[in-house]
Amino acid sequence: CDYLDGTVAIAQNWGPPDGMDRIYYPFENKDGTARIVFDGFLTNRDELSTLTNRDGPGGLECDARIVLDMYGKYGLDFVSHLRGMFAFALQDGKKMILARDPFGLKPLYMARGGDGTMCFASEIKSLTFAGNITTFPPGNFLAINGGMIPIKFNQYFSTLGELGDVTAFDSMAGCLKDMLAVIVSKNIREDENVGSLLSGGIDSSVVTAHAAAC
Repeated sequence: CDYLDGTVAIAQNWGPPDGMDRIYYPFENKDGTARIVFDGFLTNRDELSTLTNRDGPGGLECDARIVLDMYGKYGLDFVSHLRGMFAFALQDGKKMILARDPFGLKPLYMARGGDGTMCFASEIKSLTFAGNITTFPPGNFLAINGGMIPIKFNQYFSTLGELGDVTAFDSMAGCLKDMLAVIVSKNIREDENVGSLLSGGIDSSVVTAHAAAC
């Protein structure tokens, strides 16, 4: 196990692509009091880097450490600031925080053993020993303080909330156009080449048009 402290254990197995240095998990915060296993990436990395005064190259390790910094600065409210595709487990003492991205692009499953042990993983096969496996709901986080407590998910993101009180068709269309422009621009990195696989449908065409305008 990558980290074991009494009743809390977290681990991550990730094989880097050829040519990339191996990354060792979990990542710890600056004072070593909290740690995280993280899968995915943040689309608002630049914005969060400014909030946490963290400089340096992007990538998985950078994003994971940004999440740790945000937790240290905002407490449990840190999750509402995150945008991207991710699933992670953050451990702080006896507290364990699980979270999944708003649209469930990254997998996360959980199970509870007969003795009350809470288990989680990104693949179902890792939890077959426990049984009673459930899918972690997208756009939610869960804070567990140890012990056999009821599970209560906390929704931090709602697509309806992002649209606000817009009801008129023209206003909704304009709002959607603006949101698409922001989302596409946040997913494009200046240091990476971007390509599109077009199906000929309106979805991929609209996304490509916004990407070309960036």
